Amino acid sequence: PHKASSRAPLWNHDTTTASYNVYNSTHSSTIDASTGQPDGSSILCLSCHDGTVALGSIISRATDITMSGGVTTMPSGDANLGTDLRDDHPISFVYNSALQTNDGGLKDPGTLTGAVKLDANSKMQCMTCHNPHNDDNPFFLNASAEYSALCLYCHDKDGWSNSTHKSSTSTWNASGTDPWPH
Repeated sequence: PHKASSRAPLWNHDTTTASYNVYNSTHSSTIDASTGQPDGSSILCLSCHDGTVALGSIISRATDITMSGGVTTMPSGDANLGTDLRDDHPISFVYNSALQTNDGGLKDPGTLTGAVKLDANSKMQCMTCHNPHNDDNPFFLNASAEYSALCLYCHDKDGWSNSTHKSSTSTWNASGTDPWPH
């Protein structure tokens, strides 16, 4: 319908064909997931947020939609992730019981049925944590990030309950340098 692509969900924006530098456990010890190139719904997100496809480039029109101020691609800044995803949370990897057992710091993937969900292929995607149709939480997060609540849907790190991160009342108020620029 609507001259959209055959990708789910309903999508009318041209998709990226970029190649990405992806997260791997040699860059961080956060998770031992094996990641390849982004796929699934994450490709749809990156089609705007990697800055390689014109924002107004849609399937149902022969010409791009003109954006205000002559903007063509996602402007530089927090929303433009670029094609180097090594410092971003990994995406498009299978989150299953084998990964949980191997990593030791992850929760049972069967518990991810609420605000944080895996896709139909049991993969962690951008939409696992973000919902572009709901801005109840900053950055369109599916749950609050306060006290790392969103992270705790999946992560179960030893020592967390006694850490300063769990009890800190500090917030980033956008008046200084963002400690996490993405």
